[in-house]
Amino acid sequence: MPRGCRSVSAVAMDENCEYVYAADMSDDFAVHVYDINNRDKRFNRPTAICTPGKSDRKKINSILVLHGSKNFITAGSKTHMKMWNL
Repeated sequence: MPRGCRSVSAVAMDENCEYVYAADMSDDFAVHVYDINNRDKRFNRPTAICTPGKSDRKKINSILVLHGSKNFITAGSKTHMKMWNL
C-alpha cells in the first residue's frame, strides 16, 4: 500500500487469482488494485496497476469482484455502495 494508508479495511481477489483489490483506511478510503504476476523488481512486491479513485469518505467493509471482469463493487458503512470500472 502507498504511504499515507493506515491499514486495510477490505481485500478481495479475482477468480483467476491475478489481481488483488484492497481498500485502505486513509481519510478518503481509496481502493488499490495490484497485479500479482507482475512484481516490482526494486521492492519485490506486486505492481499496482491502478488506483481507481477515492470513495465517498465512508469506510469500505467488503469488495466483490464481478465474475469474468476486472470491475468490482464496494460496500460499507451507512449507505456506501459503489461500482468501480477499471
